[in-house]
Amino acid sequence: QRCPKERPSGEIEWTPGVPELRARQTASGELEVGVRSDTPNLQSTRSRIDGGEWRALNNGHLTWKLQDGENRLEVCSGNVQGALGPIVTAIVTFKRQ
Repeated sequence: QRCPKERPSGEIEWTPGVPELRARQTASGELEVGVRSDTPNLQSTRSRIDGGEWRALNNGHLTWKLQDGENRLEVCSGNVQGALGPIVTAIVTFKRQ
């Protein structure tokens, strides 16, 4: 049976191991990002900004200070067996006024 082109209403969309990002502006040029992952046996969630070093997230939140131009945030989760999920990327273009 083929997958339908559209999802029926009420159907749950869930992909284990893929972090969900939610951002809100807290100041000019600053976002608070919440990260949630339904990774089975979750051990860690890591992030990096603009291709920098990967860092562990504390309590699933981070403050993202934006620079003029394109800003890139990457997040991934890992489980206790050492398997890493896919990298989720958010790109924000910012211009100070």
